[in-house]
Amino acid sequence: TRSPILLVSAGDLHIGNQATNHKKIFEIFKTVRDTPNTFLFLNGDLVDNLFVFRKGGAEEGMTAEMQGLLAMQFMSELDDMGKLVSVITGNHDGFVDNFYRTFSRLKAPLMYNWGDTDISVEGLMYRLAQFHEFTMGNSTMSHTLRELKYLEMRSPNADIVAGGHTHREVISEVLINGVARILMETGTMKIND
Repeated sequence: TRSPILLVSAGDLHIGNQATNHKKIFEIFKTVRDTPNTFLFLNGDLVDNLFVFRKGGAEEGMTAEMQGLLAMQFMSELDDMGKLVSVITGNHDGFVDNFYRTFSRLKAPLMYNWGDTDISVEGLMYRLAQFHEFTMGNSTMSHTLRELKYLEMRSPNADIVAGGHTHREVISEVLINGVARILMETGTMKIND
């Protein structure tokens, strides 16, 4: 394409939790679907499936299986349109009995906890490195240190490194040996996190 492309990142959706902004998730998916040259990659914890009982009841609004089916419903249209770049699974996703069976229907790469996806745009190749949990470089002072460590240790040729799990929303650009790299934490859809 001669027009710019937009890569939208989303992580820690926690679909099914009552504290999740499901309306915002739907808006993001709709925007990606309806906007030319716009693509989505997902960075783990698509579903919540963590039954926490608090005063007044559980946080979950639906069963684990229902959460997996709803997440698949959100993604399948984008996947069919070729707008879903890749999906990384997170620690919450593994609790859903039907998760991998349900999500194995995706055409987009489905990777457990981390992986790389090469994206070709008019003959130029870009490498997207994603992970959900990666403990090297955990820091409350440097919010993209995990991504920097991941770049150094697992995917030194990545142009974009996106991490999840922390619920932080951060993006930065760094120069490494004269090459610009994008480091990001993909945030969350849980309203109060």
